[in-house]
Amino acid sequence: MPGLFRYCLLIACLCFASAAPALNPDLSLASYRHDKWPAADGGVRHAGALAQTPDGWLWQGSSFGLYRYDGVHFQPFQPRNGGRLLKNNVSALQPAPNGDLWIGYGSGGLSLLRNGELTHILSTPEARAVFCLELDGDGTLWAATGQGGLLRYRNGKLERMDDKLGYPDRAAYYVLHDSSGRLWVTSGTGLYLFNRSKQVFERIRDVGVETMMLESADARVWMVQAKQVMLLASPQGVTARVKRSYIKSSYQSVFDDDGNFWTGNCPAGLCRLRPRDWQSSTEFSGLAATERFSQPWEMTSLQVYATMVDREGSLWVSTTGGMERLRHNKVNTLDGIKDGFSSMAEDSDGTVWLATSALDHSAKLWRVTDGQAVLQPNPYAHTRVATGMDGSLLLAGRQALERRGRDGVSVHPLPPGTVVANAWVSRLGEDRHGVWIGTTTQVLLQYAGSQWHPEPLGPGGYPITMSRARDGEMWFGTKRATLQAGGGSEAKIYGVQHGIDSGSMQFINANEEILLGTDRVLQVLQGEKFHTLSFADAGAIGISGMLTDALGDRWFNTQQGLRRVRAADWRKSMAKPTVPLPATLFDRLDGYVGDAVTGARRPAALRTRDGRLWFSTGEGVAWLDPLKLPVNRVPPPSEITMLSSGGYDYQPADVRSFPAGTEALAIHYAAMSFATPERVTFRYRLTGVDRDWQQAGPRRTAYYNNLAPGSYRFEVQATNEDGVQGPPAPPLVFDIGYRFNQTWWFKAAMAALAAGVLYLLYRWRLRRATARIEERVHAQLEERERIARTLHDTFLQGVYGLVLRIQAVAAQLPEGKARSALETAMQRADQLLDEGREQVHCLRNATPPSLSLDAALRMEAQAIESEYGIKVTASLELPPVSAEVADELYAICRQALANAARHSHGSLVELAAQHAGGWLKLSVKDNGKGMPEHVSQGQTPGHYGIVGMRERAAAIGAELAIASGPDGTEITLSLPVPD
Repeated sequence: MPGLFRYCLLIACLCFASAAPALNPDLSLASYRHDKWPAADGGVRHAGALAQTPDGWLWQGSSFGLYRYDGVHFQPFQPRNGGRLLKNNVSALQPAPNGDLWIGYGSGGLSLLRNGELTHILSTPEARAVFCLELDGDGTLWAATGQGGLLRYRNGKLERMDDKLGYPDRAAYYVLHDSSGRLWVTSGTGLYLFNRSKQVFERIRDVGVETMMLESADARVWMVQAKQVMLLASPQGVTARVKRSYIKSSYQSVFDDDGNFWTGNCPAGLCRLRPRDWQSSTEFSGLAATERFSQPWEMTSLQVYATMVDREGSLWVSTTGGMERLRHNKVNTLDGIKDGFSSMAEDSDGTVWLATSALDHSAKLWRVTDGQAVLQPNPYAHTRVATGMDGSLLLAGRQALERRGRDGVSVHPLPPGTVVANAWVSRLGEDRHGVWIGTTTQVLLQYAGSQWHPEPLGPGGYPITMSRARDGEMWFGTKRATLQAGGGSEAKIYGVQHGIDSGSMQFINANEEILLGTDRVLQVLQGEKFHTLSFADAGAIGISGMLTDALGDRWFNTQQGLRRVRAADWRKSMAKPTVPLPATLFDRLDGYVGDAVTGARRPAALRTRDGRLWFSTGEGVAWLDPLKLPVNRVPPPSEITMLSSGGYDYQPADVRSFPAGTEALAIHYAAMSFATPERVTFRYRLTGVDRDWQQAGPRRTAYYNNLAPGSYRFEVQATNEDGVQGPPAPPLVFDIGYRFNQTWWFKAAMAALAAGVLYLLYRWRLRRATARIEERVHAQLEERERIARTLHDTFLQGVYGLVLRIQAVAAQLPEGKARSALETAMQRADQLLDEGREQVHCLRNATPPSLSLDAALRMEAQAIESEYGIKVTASLELPPVSAEVADELYAICRQALANAARHSHGSLVELAAQHAGGWLKLSVKDNGKGMPEHVSQGQTPGHYGIVGMRERAAAIGAELAIASGPDGTEITLSLPVPD
């Protein structure tokens, strides 16, 4: 089914495509592109049968086997699954609409090639040579086997025709099924027509052995016998030859779609008769052709085997020496002009004239007639021609200026000494002031008012190029990078200060914009400034001239060929000169010969009134009609031809999977577009690797490396030389197998192993981290125990001794205020001793204090109030916090309360705590006299209360703020505590 769908698609593309450009009968043989492939260059020799199947492949059946052409190479065809041809000498080919190819052999036998596989239909020893194969409209295959008779193959059965089956003759040499549905057979003695209603062949006339039938483009049937061509029958029910999805050769003669008749061995080489030579006749001779390739250097061999016109309009010719192709050119070559530089002009009748001057100083004058340059008398040794202001033809040479117009001919001798020996006129043109003539000796003259006027040179020196503008003013360009508009004292001069490039000036075009080209750049005048233009491909150098066609497109004659810039693209660059100019190149592949001659600095381009463009090159004169450029509208089919991997080649049909470990793959493909295969471009993508289409240009192989196991789908599509895109090739779907180390279970095992290793590393890391923490905790505990011992053995014991002494003193005092104050102080000292013992206990045992933070702060507030006689209020809303944080908060608040009681000289201290929005705010506020700034900053020498408070706050991630003024001081602690 995929194959059937593909052929249906190809046939639809062919049916709905416009006619392919063929071989224009108005052009000479020299105007066609003639490609030759001798055997030394891979061409197929002795190919007696040619065919083109619906998939586009071009087949050659020769004495050496079956070949096909892919646009680059002629390659021997290798059937699939090791199949072999029945014999090597292929003598006849017949394509079928479904893509089959029938093969006949010169030594007898018949085979069918279907989807790359061969089936042998007739292989008996008594089989005779197959001269011709033909498909009838109902799919019946007819085979003419000479003295072996006429064979018919239908419904899987092969029959030899005889009287009982309706064919009265014993021989058959040629069969034709024409566009009217008629079936013709020649037997070497008679011509037969199949009567379908009676199912018999009826003898029409007597013929010779070498008789064949051809159908012309108008569907008339012709009989060819010994190069004599006779009308056999007019069409019935049709007006033109039926376009089929397949094509085959017709031995040595063929009618192309443009009415040309081509025949080989006439008596040698290849000959052509144009439609005007035969269409009005009922009989003509191929030997009467006047146009022919008949010299050994013109063809691979002068002995022609077969001719065929493919579906793109190209003529294929097989010879004993190789293969040849003739096709249209977009750019045509003028016959007759081969050397010397040409100046060109059009006269008032629209005739093109050329003047050539060679290195030997010879001067020739030519007139273009019927596409050929015809040499004309040149008594005045004219070396230049130009078109005058009134449309007349101007000619100038060593002796005179001549004008040829509708009013006649006038000759004006040059002033004596104008042209010396070995010199000639190199510049010629007319503006509204007169005719300008320049010589190779740098003499500049103007002819006006029936007189010659020597023209003084401008500041740039002698003009090396000139062009007439629309306003009738002549523009001159000089070697010194100057441009002069007009002559005389009123001429306007442009130089490098106006932006003109300092390179060597090559041409000026003042027809529309003022353009100039140097050996480096192209520039345009806008306002009073010249701006440089660039081409998008940066390849257009050496411009010798420019023309604008009827569509507004610009054509530049360059050293690489002709470059066309579309009108829309030109307007964009005129609006913004920095925008590059996209250009289409027409070079040798399109028929352009030579290259632009820039050194001569002469007008090398001419547009005639019929719209044609003419360009002078180093090898002659090229011309084209921009409105009639041949366009190949046949969509190019493409096909994947081979896959290469690991040193082995694989047929696409045999590939379903590649072995495990395959990483590199080369996929070869072709496009069946043969007019200009060098310009066919491709795009491809490999689903599973490429996210989008890859533009391959003309490359015919896709390379992939580092392919992973899995499923892939490869697609390729071709575009012909004129941008017509063909249908995608049938996709190639294949798999790459998995190595054991690429399977899912191996990856799962590796993942589990990696997880286990990571887990072991985690456990090892955890043990190490735990050990480090234990070491640090142990060191901290030792340090806490040391501090605890120091506190207990020194500070607490000292304080306890001091308390005992105070108690002793208090016991000796009488009852009164003094003793009461001492007893209160001793109670406070006992509390401090208890707190100290609690701190020592915490240092040794790392346990929280016995009191909650709320209770501890309230007790501290009461103690401060009792000791200092200052009112202390406590409004506390405390969330749960860790013991370490509670210790630090308690220490900070106690220090703040003590500072307020001792130093504020106020009457009220407010202790408040509030928990909201994820923050705990603790504040101690008094109504005293305030705190000096240096004290709030902790900068009082010998006092570390404030400093300690800030350090404790930082240790638990809190912020400590002190606000002090004449009305008191407020210390605020902000600690993030989640709700």
